[in-house]
Amino acid sequence: FINGEAGDRFAVRNSGAMAVVEGVGDFACEYMTNGAVLNLGTFGKGFCNGMSGGNAYQYDPNNHFETLADHSSVEIRNITEDTDTARAHEQFILYMLEQHVDYANSTLAKNLLANWDNERQHFKFAIPLWLYKTQTADFIAKSVDRKTMIEELAVNQAQIQIKQVQQAYTDNINLFDGQVPDFGETDSPLAFNLINSFTVLHKATSLAATQTQNADDIEHAAKTLIIDKARKLQDSLVKETRTAYEHYEETELSVLLAEKRLNDYKQALSLRDVQSIYSIGSTHWIMEQSAINSLALQTIPRVDGYLATLNSDTIIQDIIKSKTID
Repeated sequence: FINGEAGDRFAVRNSGAMAVVEGVGDFACEYMTNGAVLNLGTFGKGFCNGMSGGNAYQYDPNNHFETLADHSSVEIRNITEDTDTARAHEQFILYMLEQHVDYANSTLAKNLLANWDNERQHFKFAIPLWLYKTQTADFIAKSVDRKTMIEELAVNQAQIQIKQVQQAYTDNINLFDGQVPDFGETDSPLAFNLINSFTVLHKATSLAATQTQNADDIEHAAKTLIIDKARKLQDSLVKETRTAYEHYEETELSVLLAEKRLNDYKQALSLRDVQSIYSIGSTHWIMEQSAINSLALQTIPRVDGYLATLNSDTIIQDIIKSKTID
């Protein structure tokens, strides 16, 4: 909280901090990846240049922000918009102003809060275009080809399958809390998950059997593959997961990939040692996109069913082949 001005490139490469300042030079928030910066004073050219995450907020009574911000990197919006997004960012600006008064005893922040009904119209916020390009279905559908979408989704699905079994081993717990499908229940999510998880064990055992013929050694080698050599196992699972995703249209794949990337973003933020309030703009982005994705996903079949069918066929063929060899 700075009761005064800063120089050029203020908050360059900021990756999660929150800052309030009363004037900056050129290229403020350059290459910023997360966090929040509120500037209450003047600013120079190149604002938000190369910014890919987080949010920048500007008090802009002279309407210079549109001219000096980097439009190839961010979308500029006003908090007076009648949208949930604008309302969320307005609340965060108010929070930052209140903090600025408390920590820096800022006269400027006090005056803005005292005249908020008039001053709020002058506040702009910047959302990085990179978030739209990488995490929204519309942009993904236009910029990512079908093969690339399938490959990213297939690798991710293989990793999910392995992680479930891996977690059960390392925590010494039963898969899916030991639940089993009811008699005749063949097309439930639980049945699909059990088949797909069994495939991980089957693949690991098959790979281990190429290294040794001793049953105890095979079991140990299979467990080692799952826990310590997941990449090798992943490569053997990806063929079926790729084929499962071939069932989808490009528009469906783009929604699935948007959801996958949003989950990656949530995971990345959860690993940061930064208070969540410092990145509340990112939190709102996640909530907004999650709601959009949830609605779109209602009409898209889960991949588990397609994958379970393929995995069942593969396991059966492997059993037949082993019996023939015997």
